[in-house]
Amino acid sequence: MHERFAQKLDQLTARKQKLIDYVWSVPDAQRVLSPKEDSFSPVELLMHMALVESDYADELDETSIGKYSGTTAKTGFIYNFVINRMKEAKKSPAPKQFVPKWVPGVDEAIKEWDKQRERITKHLEHAKSGEIFIVKKPLGKMSADHFLDLLLAHHHYHIERFTYADMPGK
Repeated sequence: MHERFAQKLDQLTARKQKLIDYVWSVPDAQRVLSPKEDSFSPVELLMHMALVESDYADELDETSIGKYSGTTAKTGFIYNFVINRMKEAKKSPAPKQFVPKWVPGVDEAIKEWDKQRERITKHLEHAKSGEIFIVKKPLGKMSADHFLDLLLAHHHYHIERFTYADMPGK
């Protein structure tokens, strides 16, 4: 795996652990309660992260290795808009397909997220710098760097906006 991709994966792992630690720090009874009508409960947040990564992993699984070999990645203004909103932690609704339909226990949610991260990591082992890694409308033709930066921004967004029902100071 390219060294830069490995470094970004390490950063993702650290941010993932931070979110998991946040969830474990919430009193048991509040882990499944949404802090607001349009917000995830702490456990729903973990499943949301797993669903997002599952969607990308599914796309990667359906793309043959080498399909984009020699092609140059290019994202558009939507990618930049999304990245900037997440970096600024501006409230953004999750697309419906990324809203959990059921709430498992914390351990189950973590296992599901781990499974999806492993699927993505296997694909990153074959990625080449600057080449298209994944194509997702409306985000564009993302390189592995673009993709990892998107995931890092998504993690940042949820770390910055983390809250739970009756959280002191919120």
